[in-house]
Amino acid sequence: MNIMAACIAEADAPSIMVDDQMRWRDHLLKAARLDPKTVRDVYIAPSAQQSAGARAKAG
Repeated sequence: MNIMAACIAEADAPSIMVDDQMRWRDHLLKAARLDPKTVRDVYIAPSAQQSAGARAKAG
């Protein structure tokens, strides 16, 4: 989550919107020139798991 937070200037998981996630994904694909599978498996999947964990703790 820290990598995404640095890119989109949001440190609080609930404040990250879908548009922020899409912009971050596009940054990884275009500016960082990463393979789509790498972005999905290394960056997006762990972030989704952390967000789900944060929601579970809050609820």
